[in-house]
Amino acid sequence: MYPLYSLDKIKEVLSNDYAFHQSKTIDEVKRILKTGEMSDNNDVPFVLEAGNLDIEITIKWNEDDKAYLEYFCCVRTDGEWESFEEIPYTVDLDVPDLEAEMFRVLDKFAEERALCFFAQNEHTRQSGQFIEGENEYDLER
Repeated sequence: MYPLYSLDKIKEVLSNDYAFHQSKTIDEVKRILKTGEMSDNNDVPFVLEAGNLDIEITIKWNEDDKAYLEYFCCVRTDGEWESFEEIPYTVDLDVPDLEAEMFRVLDKFAEERALCFFAQNEHTRQSGQFIEGENEYDLER
């Protein structure tokens, strides 16, 4: 059943409720991974928000002070973002489109955990349709 949605269709349907934020470049993050040195304390260089879910790439340090990357998911409940859990996939910065890769990982994770991009009372993942008031959007791939 995976992938459930295409990135372009999610962007179209969510409109203003979709955003990709980047506070560092991929090259800056790679430098941090190589040197372990960061010029600021922003350890979340990439965030993709899609409806009620977001995926973040965070910079972490292990016990040997070696930097590594990790995916993390947050869920929006009653308008507030709450931490959900780590996403157990390897972060790969050497992809043609990081935003598309982050969405692919979030969509797969959402499918595995039965999470929804849309408010639970407005969407049923099995139907493949989002209903907002009287408007119905077909989310075919």
